[in-house]
Amino acid sequence: MAIDSTLVTGSPAALKPPQPGQVIGERYEIINRIDSDALVLTYHAIDQELEKKVIVRCTAPGLLSEKDAQRIKERLSPFKGSKGAPSGRSLWLGVLDVEAEGALVLFVEPMPKGSSLRALFDHRRMRHEPIHPRELLNWFGRAAHAIDRMHALVAASGLYHGDLRPTRVYVSQDAVELSSPFLLASLPGDAVAEVIARDGMLRHAFAPEVAEGLGGPASDRYGIAALIWEALTGLSPRQPLPSSVDLPAPLGHILRRYLNPDPSARPPTLQPLIEGLAHFAGCPVPAWEDHLLLPQGTPIGDESADHANTIRISTQDVIEKEEDTVRAPLPFEVQPPPRVQQPDPPHANPSPLPQPPPLSRPAPPPISPTISRSPPSSQPIEVKKPPSSKDQSTLILSPPSRPLPHRLPTNDSSEVKGWLLVIASVVVAALILGAAIWYRSSRLGRAPMQSEVSPHAWQLAFLGA
Repeated sequence: MAIDSTLVTGSPAALKPPQPGQVIGERYEIINRIDSDALVLTYHAIDQELEKKVIVRCTAPGLLSEKDAQRIKERLSPFKGSKGAPSGRSLWLGVLDVEAEGALVLFVEPMPKGSSLRALFDHRRMRHEPIHPRELLNWFGRAAHAIDRMHALVAASGLYHGDLRPTRVYVSQDAVELSSPFLLASLPGDAVAEVIARDGMLRHAFAPEVAEGLGGPASDRYGIAALIWEALTGLSPRQPLPSSVDLPAPLGHILRRYLNPDPSARPPTLQPLIEGLAHFAGCPVPAWEDHLLLPQGTPIGDESADHANTIRISTQDVIEKEEDTVRAPLPFEVQPPPRVQQPDPPHANPSPLPQPPPLSRPAPPPISPTISRSPPSSQPIEVKKPPSSKDQSTLILSPPSRPLPHRLPTNDSSEVKGWLLVIASVVVAALILGAAIWYRSSRLGRAPMQSEVSPHAWQLAFLGA
């Protein structure tokens, strides 16, 4: 049963997590919860004004005060109605709306494209399929480029992405989207540190300095390296990093630099990591074009399918995309077979081939003015091809040698009907004749004599009776 209620500032309902059927922000109807932790709750919702499906992220109840929630709303409001890049090449998802409902902050995003990295990792792990080096370059190289560009754009505001967990990064064939930008980065550091200290799972999901309330742009660079580490090893990095994990050089050494627990020891940009991914894939560094943050009011791109749908992710130059399956890529690059050049013909200008003679058909017989009905034959017509003919394409059609019967086909049902009509006529005639004889006898007052009735009349009368 749907709950018909709306959260308003200062109401007791604002201190509880939203429930399915509830309307929050006076326009977003909650459908279901898709993800939750001690920091953020994530829902599918319907924007009643735009009549579109959106994602609503809500800070956990009890995490903030009403003053903190209002301050975060004012800090993130300049990003409302903006997105990271044009549709199809998004750097980060757009921010549709930011609202403060009492002590809760509502962060609204459009539906992402493709599937989350968490769903992708689980799918590949379940099917024992590795991730190809070019897939690493395509996904994480784009994400690293997006993070560097984001830091350059929002450096004046002191914000950074802040949440690069596998459930927040979505990949598709032609785009990589980073959802939930700036939300965790805008939370008070002491509140985040207090929650992470109580939650062991969150402690390993972020850079070590986030657990101390000191997150910054270097935490995003740690997050990108952590995603690549999990893609290669199947496990999220935990400090201290195990020395037994042997990763290919020089990518393994570069990853360890970005996963250093000391933020100041990490490289200032992600460009060395992009170059390491390109070296690992055996490709030149892609020249991804820069994207500017679009101004407020720019329309968001088309909606996409739910991230829980069947995973159909591929890279154009590595994996062949099919309708319902994902083929596992080879762990090495397959070189195409060398082309064998065909030798030229002996004559540069060969003479044209002789044209075959035109097809000859036997002349049809003259049409006689007398119309004769020929009965159809149930036997197939024989096709004879003369072996000694010069034109092997000439076909001669001849009828079979056995003569055909000259009897028109009859319909059995029409014969039966005819015989029945004859029998019925005879019976009726006999009845009439018998009735006439008996009527004449009754008028004379005596029974008819045997001599007055012919034997045939009695037989007909008997048949009529």
